Amino acid sequence: MNCTAFISVLFLLLAQITFVKAVENSSPKRVVSLDYCADQYILKLLPKANILALSKDSTSEFSYLRKQAEGVKTIRATAEEIIAARPDLVVRSYGGGPQIVQFLGKAGIPTLQMNFLISINDVREEIRRLSARLDASRKGASVIANFNRRLAKLPSPTDVIQAIYLPSSGVTAGPGTLIDEIITTAGFINIETQPGWSSVRLENIARYQPDLIITSAGKDRMGIHNQWNAIKHSMVKAFVTARHQASLPLSITSCGGWFIIDAIEQLVSERLRLERG
Repeated sequence: MNCTAFISVLFLLLAQITFVKAVENSSPKRVVSLDYCADQYILKLLPKANILALSKDSTSEFSYLRKQAEGVKTIRATAEEIIAARPDLVVRSYGGGPQIVQFLGKAGIPTLQMNFLISINDVREEIRRLSARLDASRKGASVIANFNRRLAKLPSPTDVIQAIYLPSSGVTAGPGTLIDEIITTAGFINIETQPGWSSVRLENIARYQPDLIITSAGKDRMGIHNQWNAIKHSMVKAFVTARHQASLPLSITSCGGWFIIDAIEQLVSERLRLERG
């Protein structure tokens, strides 16, 4: 390759890099969301005029802002459909699979990857990070401020009350999960001490006899519904029936966001009932 050809290729590469950087730094006007977690943030932070398409699950029962999603175009999380739609930004949590970011990058389409959230502070930081990239920092600050106000109003516990999360899948949540953060922030002691997500242990239920059983309203999306799990055990069924229960909608627990405050407030109401006897 002679010097003139090399310089021409170099200029083309620099122009492409400059173009991609300009797209990444500009205020997005044609945003696509690839899954229902991303849908919530897009619907909350952006005007509908800037939303090109949402995921196919945007109006499902486990989508928190499903009402606001009505009437908005939906898209399949495939590289072909996304590239054909010509978005200037794609937002995703898990939608499209692990290779989608690479495919879209080759097509010059930037992707905003959401983080996996395990704490209340993670929620704040995610709102702040996404709103900044979406050129919606003022809206993001308002969402965080309202979230913090509601948290500050929560009454402190006056008694030691134990709880456990028992969704239909038989998979419960311990330390290092957002569900555990919801339970403890509401003033309960979570009897599950094993970090992360794990199968419900019958010995834990028998030993600690939790005062509150937290279930999920609707088909639980966590884990595999095996033919047998602890939830189907006769001892657990009898125990659950005899205990105070709280059923949390999947729309406020199956994805991390500011809306977990709804779950916390619901559990606080249950705790106050138990404290009053």
